[in-house]
Amino acid sequence: MATEITFLPAILAEVAAHSEERFDSAIRNVALRVEAEMKARVREGGAHQYGTKTPATPGGGPAVISGQLARSITHQRVPGGYRIGPADIPHTGYSTRRRVISAGPRGGKRKGGFGSKGNATAGQIGEWLENGGRYGVAYPFVEPAKNAVVGEIEAMIAAEFRAEL
Repeated sequence: MATEITFLPAILAEVAAHSEERFDSAIRNVALRVEAEMKARVREGGAHQYGTKTPATPGGGPAVISGQLARSITHQRVPGGYRIGPADIPHTGYSTRRRVISAGPRGGKRKGGFGSKGNATAGQIGEWLENGGRYGVAYPFVEPAKNAVVGEIEAMIAAEFRAEL
């Protein structure tokens, strides 16, 4: 005698929907953790006033001038995951108009700085620091933050699913 199992597809659909919600929540938690690590690393080089020599060590995190770069770091939902990093907002801490600003790790010069009025956005300053700016000296904070969190991702996702058991 054969038996039909008609309730199984409904149960599996419910489990799949619930799993997708849990996974989305876990990925958001990972994004928040990377964001927090980035904010910590963007401040690890100390602090100094604009126009003075940086106390940061090349290859280490940057030093704080105004704090706006750290405040601009956020996460945003995008198709397929999250964008994490400095927002592309106007950076009002200081102007880059006063001198020739370089772009890229080779120090190629670009007159007038970033943007149409010579003011850089926080995102542009972050990219400049991460990849090396005027003299090709980098003060990375994005890659080190991601690398610091990589080992925690599996445990964070597992914890999200265990929370429901």
